Amino acid sequence: GSMPYVQAISPANLTWENTETYNIGLDVSLLNGRLTLTADAYVKNTNDVLLPIPSTASTGISGNSIQNAGQVRNKGFELAVNYRGAIKEKFNYYIGANIAADKNEVTKITLGGQNLMISGYSAHGAGGRGINMFAEGHPMSYFNLIETDGLFRSAEEIANYKNKDGELIQPAAQVGDVRYKDWNGDGKINTDDQHDVGSPFPDFTFGIRLGGEWNNFDFNLFFDGMVGNKIYNYPRYRLESGNFNGNMSTVLANSWRPDNQNTDIPRFSKTDGADNKWAYTDRWLEDGSYIRLKTLDIGYTLPKVLTKKIKLENVRIYTSMENLFTLTKYSGYTPDLGESSVAG
Repeated sequence: GSMPYVQAISPANLTWENTETYNIGLDVSLLNGRLTLTADAYVKNTNDVLLPIPSTASTGISGNSIQNAGQVRNKGFELAVNYRGAIKEKFNYYIGANIAADKNEVTKITLGGQNLMISGYSAHGAGGRGINMFAEGHPMSYFNLIETDGLFRSAEEIANYKNKDGELIQPAAQVGDVRYKDWNGDGKINTDDQHDVGSPFPDFTFGIRLGGEWNNFDFNLFFDGMVGNKIYNYPRYRLESGNFNGNMSTVLANSWRPDNQNTDIPRFSKTDGADNKWAYTDRWLEDGSYIRLKTLDIGYTLPKVLTKKIKLENVRIYTSMENLFTLTKYSGYTPDLGESSVAG
């Protein structure tokens, strides 16, 4: 049988988050309204941010409780420009573009210390050092990972990777294994080398809209995109790390071997003494920037002389297409649905 148990308790004084916003805007219209510009800059201070706080041992509860425990500041701007014009009064067109940038920073954590694990594995039993972290002075849910530096290509590279005392930094490494950066300089590779390697939030987002009308034909295109965000490709980790039973990616067939050295896929080993399968490294972190043709509409409006004969005011025949193509370096299914964190 099974026994019910309490996994987490939140305090009775739990409240909604509250935000103070300061902004300044500008609206401009030129050329008899054909050209418009809208700009807005803002600062948002959010208090009583809801965060998972580890329960104290005295409660007898192992799970985290959701509490009002943080403060976050967002700073950014939004800019939009639109223009409508005509060519010889036969072709009417419009062009629009917008861009928005937002930078968020955790300004204070009032409970649970200065670093909180939001999601991910506690690496090798090191509690609190997850893949996503919430820490003062950093973006929300920043990626807290160990940096990789390619593969060891020779025994000499392994032998020369030493600390100040002449000891090997990765003593268990073999040729073809992942080389990890000793970020804190203590001469060892461990969870102390995890640090901020990127944010799931973009530096800026943008949109571009184009459209026109000519002889009852019309079209509309809309592009959208974002730049600067990182994605933790968890499906790729599951399939390519070799750390799980079941199906694996065919990418592993290109793993480093003595007869296959021109590859960036590390040596495959079930025992994995050199920790090639670690979840909390930037090997699984990818650039999530993209530009996509989000929508394309093409239509034709029947002339009034025809629609009046069938007693209709207006008839438009059109086709509409969505997500026609996406340009991105992200190797997953789609960048706006990618895994930005790991629940472990």
